[in-house]
Amino acid sequence: MAPTIAPYTGPRPAPSHRWAPWVLATAAALVVLQLVATAVNLWERSILGHPVSTPSQLERTHQLLSTLKVTGRVTLGFVALFFVLDVTWSVKRRTRTRVQTHGERGVEPRLRTAFPAIYFGMMSAGIAGVVVSRIANGQLHLGMTRHEFVGYRTLYATSHTLSAVFWVSFVVLVLNAQALQRAREAQSLAS
Repeated sequence: MAPTIAPYTGPRPAPSHRWAPWVLATAAALVVLQLVATAVNLWERSILGHPVSTPSQLERTHQLLSTLKVTGRVTLGFVALFFVLDVTWSVKRRTRTRVQTHGERGVEPRLRTAFPAIYFGMMSAGIAGVVVSRIANGQLHLGMTRHEFVGYRTLYATSHTLSAVFWVSFVVLVLNAQALQRAREAQSLAS
């Protein structure tokens, strides 16, 4: 169900418009990084699923572990960048001063109320991803069997997939929010 387009009395174009592309680009990079981590975990899982490891498989496993480390560090950098951009974007969307002065008509709508289904899906995927990651972390111990390690990698692949769903949902949410705000601005200009 599409949200109702309420009149908009705030500045045109909305101050958040120039920040949205950066937020979207960072979230898209995080989608790619999560999918890479999923693929690497599944690849290592498939290698470990074989009963006998060859020297080339062991070397490939070490390379995959290095790839996971690099991907993890790059992901942390993008999450930090995303946090800064998202806070700036959110503040530009809904400043306290404009809310107090003009009410809801002078600011962009809250994401969770404008698109509750997308927001709920995003939050559900994010929470599920964290829970599955914590479960995987709890299974890690010295002396893991091959079977236990395959399960561990499967859980981490699932966690990264859920994180990718979280970031894709966020991108969809931002795109819809931007479209809604453009419609509000156009409606206000037309009237």
